Amino acid sequence: SLKILAKSVSFCGMLRQLFKNIVESEYHKRTGNAIMKNVLIFTGGEYPNPDECPYISDNSFDFVLCADSGLDVFECYKKYFGEKKFYCPDIIIGDMDSVSDKSLIDKYNTSVLKKYSHYKDYSDTELALMEAKNIFPGEKKNVVLLGASGGRIDHFLHVYSMFSRDFFPDVWLTPGMKSFVLCEKQSCRIHALSIEDRISFLDLECGMLSVRSQGLEWEGDRFMGGLVPSLSNRVSDSNYRNSKPVEVTVESGR
Repeated sequence: SLKILAKSVSFCGMLRQLFKNIVESEYHKRTGNAIMKNVLIFTGGEYPNPDECPYISDNSFDFVLCADSGLDVFECYKKYFGEKKFYCPDIIIGDMDSVSDKSLIDKYNTSVLKKYSHYKDYSDTELALMEAKNIFPGEKKNVVLLGASGGRIDHFLHVYSMFSRDFFPDVWLTPGMKSFVLCEKQSCRIHALSIEDRISFLDLECGMLSVRSQGLEWEGDRFMGGLVPSLSNRVSDSNYRNSKPVEVTVESGR
């Protein structure tokens, strides 16, 4: 299920938040008491400015990958947050044809460089996501993709298609929005919603999605079928007045 939040939010296998003012504690993926390993992927395309991305400032990351021009994005974030948070990528991956500052490859010569031919079967972002899937085998992971927004519509749709595959990111951070994937029996809690924030739900498994919710104006039992079972939903008046979070659980589907 894809959920999008912001002055617009969408949910359904993946939660996508399109607002800037919601506190970072609004989303809690429930996985029991297991400790999650946080894996961060910087990739090319449009990305959120570091000063407008509290998800990054509020979390620490166990492993960092840069997909091609994502190395430029990493350098931008490093300059803003400092070496204490971002010292060196663990892996740099891709054909390296779009990184603007080639000297960065030499600068981070202690990183593992996995360079591919231009004639490859996968995009650099896909290669990074597949690499992330194999990191920390046997442990629960939270894979965060930063960037890959804007530009050509076919590129955007290609990134979106990754959420229906087995190496999808759990979180997708783009300018002005955050997207989270929820799979079957996973849930999230969304705090500090304003009455103007919009929440939409996207079905990533073609009719398999069933959602239980509490605190929406149109609850999950009223969702329609199709790719977008709920468009421009919002927090209920009661939950808004009483400062209660919206709770969403994916009963089936993604």
